[in-house]
Amino acid sequence: MGSELWGKSPELFNPFPESNRFYVPLWHGEMGGALFSTPDATRSIATRTGGVMDGAGFLCDGDDFIKILNNALFGAITPNLTVWAWINGGQQNFKGIFTQQNSGNTDVKFKMTTAAAAGAKFRLDISQDGTLGSEWKRYDSSVDVSDSTPHLIGFTFAAGTLSLYKDGVVDPNPTKVTDNAMTTLHTSTTPLGIGATNGNLTDLAAPYTGTIMECGIEAIAFTAGHWAHLFNETKGRHL
Repeated sequence: MGSELWGKSPELFNPFPESNRFYVPLWHGEMGGALFSTPDATRSIATRTGGVMDGAGFLCDGDDFIKILNNALFGAITPNLTVWAWINGGQQNFKGIFTQQNSGNTDVKFKMTTAAAAGAKFRLDISQDGTLGSEWKRYDSSVDVSDSTPHLIGFTFAAGTLSLYKDGVVDPNPTKVTDNAMTTLHTSTTPLGIGATNGNLTDLAAPYTGTIMECGIEAIAFTAGHWAHLFNETKGRHL
């Protein structure tokens, strides 16, 4: 079983229960205050600040976020990792979608944000040493995702190779802003952040405006088949 943040029956909606290490279906009507409370063997403490659970997802209006305390089940995944999220928002400048990093770009594992407001892309930073110094990658998607339409976005890191995905299909030509050599990923102890870039959330850093519907972290490198299956299994909830 994965590490789900959930009130009831997480496996009913989890598309990959065997590889999953974190799953949060923010679209589901049973998401509520009791969910964000006490940890157990498969759940992490989470706190929600602002936002609305409107049945479609976590609706953020620019000052809302969710903080999920780090769990070794996902914080220690290093050689192969897949991270994904369903989002629906418009163009905005470098706003946080789903991250595991501390303030000041420290203790960075991954940082998935929108890209420049002038476009509708998304940006992905990953790090081997926890900084954005010499062992990290920054890719901007070549495909639009911030167009006020629901999209599944994410990445797969497979022992040194980074690939971006949209709606179950690999991005054919991402812009590799920084592409240093990496063989593994940093083991981060910072909480996950949904809707903001600073996972520790000691301050509200680059908050997202839009809806985040569900997020997942997988302990394997997804193949093209995995991504297609993920999109097909989840799209009925959001399209």
